Amino acid sequence: MIEHNELSQLAPDGAADDLQFWLCFTEDLLQFRNPRKDLLLDVGWYPDSRPDGAFRAVLLRGEDWERPVVACETRSLAVLVENIEKWLLWPHV
Repeated sequence: MIEHNELSQLAPDGAADDLQFWLCFTEDLLQFRNPRKDLLLDVGWYPDSRPDGAFRAVLLRGEDWERPVVACETRSLAVLVENIEKWLLWPHV
């Protein structure tokens, strides 16, 4: 179940120093919950709205932020999406 989605097709690499552009890159981009498997996927941009930041994605069992099942950090939207798709298709989670 998608609880929050502001993830866009905007790619950060090669972007101008346009403040309005970077305001799209926040700590709260995507949150997806699977109650049946007790999983939470959270995606954000850290530091918030900063050109020197990166996407950070974590997959949690329950809401155990201290011990994520898996996590990744990347500036590539393609790598982020690839990881999310892989994680959501894992049979063991």
